[in-house]
Amino acid sequence: WRMWSSLARCARRPWALGVRLADVVEPRSLRSPALDGRASLAGGAGVASDDVADCVVVDIQRRLLVIADIGGYTRYMLATRISLAHAQVAVTGLLEAVIDGASKLELAKLEGDAAFFHGPVDADLAVEVGDIQRRFVAKKQQLIAERMCSCAGCTQLEYLTLKFVAHSGEVAVHRVKQHQELSGVDVILVHRLLKNSVPIKEYLLMTDPVIASLAQEHTQNATTLEEDLDGIGATAVHYIGADAFVDVVKPPPPVSGVARLWRKLGHELRSVPYYLGLKKPALTLDGGGASDTSPP
Repeated sequence: WRMWSSLARCARRPWALGVRLADVVEPRSLRSPALDGRASLAGGAGVASDDVADCVVVDIQRRLLVIADIGGYTRYMLATRISLAHAQVAVTGLLEAVIDGASKLELAKLEGDAAFFHGPVDADLAVEVGDIQRRFVAKKQQLIAERMCSCAGCTQLEYLTLKFVAHSGEVAVHRVKQHQELSGVDVILVHRLLKNSVPIKEYLLMTDPVIASLAQEHTQNATTLEEDLDGIGATAVHYIGADAFVDVVKPPPPVSGVARLWRKLGHELRSVPYYLGLKKPALTLDGGGASDTSPP
C-alpha cells in the first residue's frame, strides 16, 4: 500500500518533477544506500517510502567524475591542534579556490579535504585540472605572502598539495527535493582511486576511458600502473604530474603592511566561530578517501 501510495503521489505531480513516471522506479543495482531497507517491487526495483516528502527521481547519465584532494591535510590538521581555527580558515580558502577554478565541472559535494566534481564526458580535463591547480597554487602563495601569524596553522601551509583522480562512467543521479546525489559502481571506483601507489604528491590519476580522451601531448608523459582497488579488483590506471597542466604561477605582488593587517583582521574574524565552538574543524576526510600519512 505504501508503494502504490508513493507512485500515485508522483503520478499526480509529474509537472513538478519534469520526468516520466517510469523514472521514479530505480534499479536495485544502482539504488542509493540511503534508500536501502525501504519498499521494493517484486521485480527487483524500488521506490522511496512515503516518509520522503517528495519523489526520488533517478536519471542514469554518463559523466566525467573528478576528485580534487588536498594532500597532507590530515597531518597538517593534527599538527596544528592549538591553531585549528587558523588552519580551518586557510583550508576553507584553498577549497574555495579549487571550486572557483572549475568551469565545465559541477561540484557534487565537499568531502572533508576534497571536492567531488562531475561534468560532461567531453569536458577538457587537461584545462580543468590546469585551471584548478593554478587557482590552488595562487591562493596558497597569497596566504603565505599575507600571513602575520607564526602559529603552525599559518606557517605550515606550504606543505599542502593538490592531487586529482578521474574516471568516467554511468552514474545514477538521485534528486530528492532540492538535493542531488550521485551513486553507482563508477562513483565508488573514483573514490577508491584516492588510495593508490603513485610515488609523487601532485598528480592526475585516471582510468582508461579518461586518458583516451586526452591529447597526445599529455598522454605521452603518462605512467601506467595496476591498482588493486578494494571491492573492485585489479584496475589499469595512468598518472601524470599535475605540473604538466599548469604554466608557471607568478608570485603575488608585494603586500603593504596596512593591507596585510586588514587581511589579518578578516582572517581572525573568520576564525571566531571555531574559537567559540560554533563550528568544528574537520580533522579527517569524510567522503570515503584515504588519509594522507606521508610526511610533509
